[in-house]
Amino acid sequence: MEIEQGILLPSYEIPKGEDKNTFSYDSMKNVDYSKLEKSEKFTPALYHEKDGIWEGGSTSQFSPVMTFKLGERSVIG
Repeated sequence: MEIEQGILLPSYEIPKGEDKNTFSYDSMKNVDYSKLEKSEKFTPALYHEKDGIWEGGSTSQFSPVMTFKLGERSVIG
């Protein structure tokens, strides 16, 4: 979703009916986008573009002792 600060990418829960132990893009069945549930575990990743380079990420706190940090930088073109 485009917002003033850049592009915000939320994470979604594995679709209902899928096995979380074997779920992958290749095994995923067609899913109605409106039926997907946003993940409460992951903080949405925020990306911005500067001089042709997209960069951003997020930090999610899964528990008091477990933090997941995502950082990416990508040149498009």
